[in-house]
Amino acid sequence: MAEEKTLVDHKVELGVGMETARTFVFYNEGHTLGNPMRTILMQQDGIEFCGYSVPHPVEAKMHLRIQTTGESATKALVKGLHTFEHICDVIGDRYEKALH
Repeated sequence: MAEEKTLVDHKVELGVGMETARTFVFYNEGHTLGNPMRTILMQQDGIEFCGYSVPHPVEAKMHLRIQTTGESATKALVKGLHTFEHICDVIGDRYEKALH
């Protein structure tokens, strides 16, 4: 019998919107990613609005809405994810140094 897939094969889906205002759907994510991404994105130049929601606790997905003043919302998301990755790396390095 074929194994049934229960998880979504991809992590992020381009939701509805246009180039400068779009909702992205993150699967198997929630407030742990949504809140820091909202904070990081709102600190970027050119971001007019950023918010996130978890539609229902039973659904394993998070919606992140980005609205920019000109730059592509997708480019803003990628920039924000790189910033978040850098922050996590710095925290991890400092934690490791504190242990030794």
